[in-house]
Amino acid sequence: KYIFNIGSVGQPRDGDPRAKYVVWDTSRGVLDVRFVPYPWRETARKILDRGFPEGYARRLGGRRP
Repeated sequence: KYIFNIGSVGQPRDGDPRAKYVVWDTSRGVLDVRFVPYPWRETARKILDRGFPEGYARRLGGRRP
């Protein structure tokens, strides 16, 4: 049995704003982490425009949008 806690798109804790997902290859027993571009600046602007806390927007890219 395996448990993988992958997290979610949009709240990176590693400083990399790209979206991440994994592919589990059961035949080889390999967990492959993949990265794709994510429009975090645009999303951060939408967060601010809607009146959500600035910290939510800042967390998306690790810096102020």
